Amino acid sequence: MQTAVARFLRYLAVERNASDLTIKSYREDLFALCDYLKELRGGRLPKPNEVTVFDLRGYVAALHDAGYAPSTISRRLASMRSFFKFGQREGWIEQNPAKPLRNPRQRRKLPHCLSSAELKRLLEAPPADEPAGCRDRAILE
Repeated sequence: MQTAVARFLRYLAVERNASDLTIKSYREDLFALCDYLKELRGGRLPKPNEVTVFDLRGYVAALHDAGYAPSTISRRLASMRSFFKFGQREGWIEQNPAKPLRNPRQRRKLPHCLSSAELKRLLEAPPADEPAGCRDRAILE
């Protein structure tokens, strides 16, 4: 598996002309997957064609349980999908085990709202005796 990861990273650098930071991110994501799979298999790292969708689902669940953000899990899933898609093209695997996996839902943050005092201060800020101030006040109201 580590040889396959090294070939994939070389492909990204040479053929896809990926940036150093992109390659670093893929390397970290895929090495973390390798560490998980090695631990799962009792110290033996599986070959790419031995990895199943169930292994990858377990990895995603472990990331979730460890408190990783949905955006981080999504990025790691994208790295796995790309790696296994490359493996398909290279003939290492028949099917991409990461393809059926879906990204977790992203948390939506509510926008910050102004307090009543802040809103009042904002509306009173433009000077009313200047044309630009009148315009600004009209826009704000």
